[in-house]
Amino acid sequence: MRTLSRLSFIVLVSLLFGGCATQYTVTQEELQRSIDQRLPVKSELAVSGANGEMLARTARLDIGRAYPGRVALTVTGSVSIPTGLFELDDQYNCAFSGKIRFNPQDRGIYLTDVKITDLEFKTLSQILPPQWYRSTTAQARQLLLTQLTTGPIYTVQDKTFAESWFRKHGSAINVERGRLVFVLQRKSAPPPPAATQAATAAPTAAPPSRACAPAGRTWGRTTWAILGACCSRLTRERSET
Repeated sequence: MRTLSRLSFIVLVSLLFGGCATQYTVTQEELQRSIDQRLPVKSELAVSGANGEMLARTARLDIGRAYPGRVALTVTGSVSIPTGLFELDDQYNCAFSGKIRFNPQDRGIYLTDVKITDLEFKTLSQILPPQWYRSTTAQARQLLLTQLTTGPIYTVQDKTFAESWFRKHGSAINVERGRLVFVLQRKSAPPPPAATQAATAAPTAAPPSRACAPAGRTWGRTTWAILGACCSRLTRERSET
């Protein structure tokens, strides 16, 4: 019974993953919740020798809509700069977009190629001297870039079978409208040499397609290999008993 159970499980996995590329989706809502759990984020901000504070409070996410193939975020937060007499407080809005990178080592989704399209303070531009304001803005941009690219914005968990599978075998991510799609890529066999094709005069039956058939009847080589191994193992176990 144990052998049959193991065989049934392997056959099921083969049918699910052996015949075609399989997808695992992370929705915009799931990614938004992951980002919300990482906020707020605090960083030090130096302005003319004074050590201030920059705090990222909220982030609004957009996947693949505003910028096709990219993830966009609008971050709102606050800054606090000591002047010796009082604290200079202000609010800011920052809009940026980035591409997605999957790290198989820690199973994290990271932002890369981040481009800040807008960074606006409400009152600092009117209070600080132009040189101080330009320096503050440049530091704020660098701090935001560091915050956005240092850690993952999402980590693939191990709670479901699909998540466990892609933690081990996921290799690519496609950015679609409103979601991220993990794809388990498979390498295709190289085409035969031209000389071999010319030497084959007699017509031969076409090999089974590696693509997913609409009715699910076309299996890949991986499926047949696993099934063959299972049958061989079952035969050995029967002969031993």
